[in-house]
Amino acid sequence: MSTEIEKLITILHNQQYISTKNFNFTMKNIDILLTKANEFSSKLIDVKFMFEEQLEQLLIQIISTQKDVIIDALRQRHRDEKWIPITLSTNERLEQLYFEFQELGLDSQTFLQPFITINNDVIQIHLAPSTLQFAKAYLTFSRDLFKIHYSLINQTIVEALVELIKLHLKYYERALQKLQNTNEKQLKLFIMKNVEFSLNHLFRHIDTLYKPKIGHSVKYFTKVYEKMSKLKEMATS
Repeated sequence: MSTEIEKLITILHNQQYISTKNFNFTMKNIDILLTKANEFSSKLIDVKFMFEEQLEQLLIQIISTQKDVIIDALRQRHRDEKWIPITLSTNERLEQLYFEFQELGLDSQTFLQPFITINNDVIQIHLAPSTLQFAKAYLTFSRDLFKIHYSLINQTIVEALVELIKLHLKYYERALQKLQNTNEKQLKLFIMKNVEFSLNHLFRHIDTLYKPKIGHSVKYFTKVYEKMSKLKEMATS
């Protein structure tokens, strides 16, 4: 049966149902494949595990490729970052933003509310555009991986999620480094607002979501929070 499964995966790969080019589409197909394999499994034959073994190396490649896509976008966005809040012109745009985050599995109003002010019909999100864009990409990536998570690719998933958030935080560190020994107090506070969102809201959501699945690997998530004290220190100097 293992040979037949390998042939099926090769066919799906060749026909682009499973590929590095369309991550979301691929994850949906993998999810369907593993769900069906689980249905066909029995006490005597674990069909799902056979599929998991055959998919392991291909999934590692797919996850790595998508991670690199997000990294490239992250670099470009931070390179162009002006560190100013986002202003929305209408309440409809705010509702659309809430909807986008809700689609990613969040109580969007609770998630974003601490960072939003409305004065005289002017809606401001006290986050940089790069922060919000990264949040959407990171949440989409983590959601898709969560659906197909299994033990053989656990470490790959954990490492990818940790690498992305650490790189994201590194850009805040570089921004604060440029402001060392300056009087740009408001700008430093704004950057730290983005740090707070990224660590205590965005990453904490991922941490809470994945903790029941990843076992001892949660230690890699825990270490990420250590970045906060260093960034706070930089913001006050």
